[in-house]
Amino acid sequence: DLSFKLSGSGLWQDKSGMRTNAALSFSQSSFNNEKFDSGEARVSFDDEEASSSQFLLKSDIADLSIRGAFTPASFLSNVSTGVEILSKGIAHRIKNLDSLRSFLPFQFRTASKFQVSGAGKMTPLAAQFSARIHNLYALGVAVHEPLHGACTIEGRIEGDVDSLRFSAEVMSAGFSYGAPLTGFSMSGFRAVADLAGISRLNFFESFNGTLDVQSRHGVIGKTNLSGIRAGIRSNGAEGAFDVSVLVDSTTHVEMLGTTVYREGIYQLNMERVKLGFGTTDYENADPVSLLLGQDGFQFKSFSLRRETEEITASGYFHPAGVSDLDVSVKGFLLNNLQQMIPQTRQIASLQGIGGIVSGRFLVRGDVEHPNISVDLVVDGFRSRETVFGQVETRLSYFEHLLNVYTSYRYNAVDPNAVPDMQLSGTIPYELSLSASHNHSPKGRIDLKLQSRGMRLDLLSPFLPVVSNVSGFLSCDMKMMGTVDAP
Repeated sequence: DLSFKLSGSGLWQDKSGMRTNAALSFSQSSFNNEKFDSGEARVSFDDEEASSSQFLLKSDIADLSIRGAFTPASFLSNVSTGVEILSKGIAHRIKNLDSLRSFLPFQFRTASKFQVSGAGKMTPLAAQFSARIHNLYALGVAVHEPLHGACTIEGRIEGDVDSLRFSAEVMSAGFSYGAPLTGFSMSGFRAVADLAGISRLNFFESFNGTLDVQSRHGVIGKTNLSGIRAGIRSNGAEGAFDVSVLVDSTTHVEMLGTTVYREGIYQLNMERVKLGFGTTDYENADPVSLLLGQDGFQFKSFSLRRETEEITASGYFHPAGVSDLDVSVKGFLLNNLQQMIPQTRQIASLQGIGGIVSGRFLVRGDVEHPNISVDLVVDGFRSRETVFGQVETRLSYFEHLLNVYTSYRYNAVDPNAVPDMQLSGTIPYELSLSASHNHSPKGRIDLKLQSRGMRLDLLSPFLPVVSNVSGFLSCDMKMMGTVDAP
């Protein structure tokens, strides 16, 4: 329901072109269920000089200036078709990625050829533009998108949709898109793009683009990001990237590498990968190699090291599909845990823990039906001044059931010696990895605890109630029943 007054004037001469002006005044109105009391917009277009036209828009929402060799029709048609080529080209490339796994159907050879239909020949242009968007929320209402904030855009566009070049710089003190817990926001944002070879005829062969993004702070969903820096280069089937970001003020991620697209698969070769947790950094000694296809990532070669510590990964990972990932840890120092997981700093029983961890993590299945196995051995496990010895843990989870085996040896010299303590059995458990997961634990508990002379004083760091208890514990205990009635 719009209420407005429109006025305009113009001058047209056969040899010197035309000059037009228009003014739009809104009174109390509503649009897309949003009400507003008033609004003003003024537009002018001048092409009295054949090689230099000028378009000006001033309004409460945004100011726009375009100067150069163009007409409003050529600018709108080339920009809208260029955006369509870019968006549809990216979507086509992603949709037609081939499978990484041989048991899935091979589809790349039959993928449809990318093309953008549209009008015939478009008038070329060469123009500079400047936009000051004062109110992204109002613009979002107009285009049906949840936007907030403000930004400025300076750029240039030249050519036509058979060979278009677009360059721009975008700056914003702060903007957001979407709801607070599901969308994203950025502050101190700057992006510079130079996109050449945008063509509806042979986009993938002719495209050559660069994009550099920096942001002081950002939030994606519930994840806080700071010091965001990303550079992307694309030239036909080859590309390069350089990314650096601090996640939740604790984890620093750096990646530097190249990409190659061949027969429906992206190959990522990274000469530098760094994961930093506080003062603890893990880096690659050898190049990291990953493949990206229709069914996620394949880790071909992935190894991060820090002195004697090493993390390796192989297999397949798909965040929304079926995974088959194998992650191994060797020589991990347990006292680094509090730097990697800040939440553990508030857990008193984890203060001052130490030891050397080696283990293996297997992740199979999908988020609805995960199949997870964990095998860990901790040597020299200690809590502050108390030395425990060796702890071995094997966990597996599948179809709402957790299998548990944990053993403890104070003297780990003889691996065949009977454990001082051993816990084994099964527990109904619901591992929630998807938003739609709403099961509650069902089934029977079957746990068995055996102890052959365990020192009770070793429990004091974890159970303060027995801090003054000494002696040895020998027992055979069972826990059965259900979760509701154990």
